[in-house]
Amino acid sequence: MISKFIFALIITSTQLLFSQKTDTVYYDKEWEKCPKDLAFYYGIRKVDATYSGSETAYYITGEKHSSKKLKNGSEQGEATWWYKNGQKWCVGHYNLGIEDGPYIFWYPNGKLQEEGIYVNGARDDNWKYYDKSGFRFYEYNEVNK
Repeated sequence: MISKFIFALIITSTQLLFSQKTDTVYYDKEWEKCPKDLAFYYGIRKVDATYSGSETAYYITGEKHSSKKLKNGSEQGEATWWYKNGQKWCVGHYNLGIEDGPYIFWYPNGKLQEEGIYVNGARDDNWKYYDKSGFRFYEYNEVNK
């Protein structure tokens, strides 16, 4: 009997130790926190500011909006955004919460819209822009100085 109690106590303690509290946070169209009745997006966030793992945000109607990885509470690695229709909108990369690496954007019809590289939060390298049919119509170099 005592061994069953100790086993249950160990399991409960372990679950409490490794569980992380979450909170639903609501945002308006500019990604400012707001009450639920004014929200355009929401996210289920970990309360712990040093959380490492994945985080997903949704349109208020339930469709997935974005998914990103966090390390110690900051964006780290690949992030993906979707249009409300489910079509991929953007894939980009972060390093310690700052845009850093390749970024690709698509139109809602799935055709490539623009692509380029961010370096330490600023656009760098040649950025290429495409029309809605996928034809590249503009390219220029935004050098990060």
